[in-house]
Amino acid sequence: FSIFGEDSLGARVPTALAALALMWTTFWFGRRLFGREVGERAALMLALMPLTFILARIAIFDMIFNACLFGALALLIVSALDRRPRLQIPGFVLLSLAVQIKGPFVLIVVVATMMFAAFSRETREALRRIHWITGLTAAVILALPWFLLMWREFGQQFTGGYILYNNVQLFAAPLYRRTFHPFFYVRVSMLALFPW
Repeated sequence: FSIFGEDSLGARVPTALAALALMWTTFWFGRRLFGREVGERAALMLALMPLTFILARIAIFDMIFNACLFGALALLIVSALDRRPRLQIPGFVLLSLAVQIKGPFVLIVVVATMMFAAFSRETREALRRIHWITGLTAAVILALPWFLLMWREFGQQFTGGYILYNNVQLFAAPLYRRTFHPFFYVRVSMLALFPW
């Protein structure tokens, strides 16, 4: 807001820049894993999805979170595959930012993703090259001052509203609708990922 002013432009610029960063990261990661053509098509597909377009235009943190989390995972995976341990440093810094944006559940997402990737023997060997204990500890230490500052500033409202509500209850119960539909997220995902 201090750069662009307290208006819609100032509120939307961070999410628009995060969308561009996410598209570039998608291109870079796709090119590294599968070649330039796949990287270009993946970035184009991401740019054309309705959810990308919507999240790049509204002033919420979801696109910034996506850019940080996907950037972290991409850097860690390329670090492991290419034997470039220095890429782990920005990878874990981005992971720390993702944790600060969306909370501790992000670490569960990362662990689940890596466990899924470990089903492949080749991937499992590459994942062993990542300094998990050091990196995750550093990510938590980097995020901790922000959590302590918010807790000191907002107290129970922060722990109850942000930590518990937005990280546990939001996914455990139908908070914004009266009935629970087991395929709610399937329908939403199909619409968000249209036409791909």
